[in-house]
Amino acid sequence: MVAPIPGTRAGLPVYIPHFRLNHSPSTPNFSPGSPYNPSCCAIRINVRLVTTGSSPVMENLQIRSAAAKDAHQIAKVHVGTWQFAYRGQMPDSFLNSLSTESRTTFWQEVLSNPNHPGTVWVAEENKKVVGFCSVGASRDKDRKPETGEIYAIYVDSNNMGKGVGSRLVDQGVEALKQQGFKEATLWVLDTNEKTRRFYESKGWKVDGAIKTELQDGFELHEVRYRLTL
Repeated sequence: MVAPIPGTRAGLPVYIPHFRLNHSPSTPNFSPGSPYNPSCCAIRINVRLVTTGSSPVMENLQIRSAAAKDAHQIAKVHVGTWQFAYRGQMPDSFLNSLSTESRTTFWQEVLSNPNHPGTVWVAEENKKVVGFCSVGASRDKDRKPETGEIYAIYVDSNNMGKGVGSRLVDQGVEALKQQGFKEATLWVLDTNEKTRRFYESKGWKVDGAIKTELQDGFELHEVRYRLTL
């Protein structure tokens, strides 16, 4: 991502499917599909994670539709997870250049647009956004009308390992089902082994598609996963 942040990929510790953000906020890179509707499939989930030993406990986690007021907090998660998850996988100069301010502007415009072709959810605890996901119609060249896509899933680095990412994935999948899609895809960096194992544990399978993108002088290699809904 950049100060425009590049794409998004699904990853653990940061879940990151491909979702390019270096486009103008007025024309974000979501494929045409169901009109963006923040109330679509609206669900509020209240959970208490019961853990043992020294594992952290997350109370009062909620998954809800994102609103324009969430733009700054989403941007902080967006930038922070790139800088945390991809340190060592991307040049430090690139990661250090990522701008929360530019991402805030982007998300304000996206979330203020009632016709935006995508759905965005946030994970919130005690009024703080600790993660988000966005889904919609597939943007791939070989897409079929019945194929949806998880564009992005990010979890704040201080809240990883608490089930936030899993709940966001489940919410994204359920939203795509309710929008009428029969299958879903997502893109992951090929080196993101932990994230890949996470998706595989939830039933996602590599479908053989790969791609390489040039980002500010370095290459990003990605693999695609697919799930029958």
